[in-house]
Amino acid sequence: SIYSSKKKKERSIDLDVDIGADAVDYNAIAKAESLSGLEVKMRKLEGIIKEIVEELDHLKRREAKMRDTNESTNNRINHFAFLTVSVLFSSGVWQIWYLRRFFRCKNLIE
Repeated sequence: SIYSSKKKKERSIDLDVDIGADAVDYNAIAKAESLSGLEVKMRKLEGIIKEIVEELDHLKRREAKMRDTNESTNNRINHFAFLTVSVLFSSGVWQIWYLRRFFRCKNLIE
């Protein structure tokens, strides 16, 4: 048939993406601004430090959000525990009251 005579070709593509300070072409900047080797290295370090500071700020915001979520969850659990104890206590009091009334009606207790 027509389809079986065609051979499938497999292709592999490797994609290398640089982000942040790694993506900047410091050689082009050095030529454009006529920077020395030391100045180029300083620019690279400046870019890396800026990335680290941004990452730390992101981690601080993320930690604050997680802490708020944790505190909110803890607060809800405490409220639920108090509600559970209240319901159990109320149920016990109601059962005692109901059984005393029942046994009094049956003249089993005075």
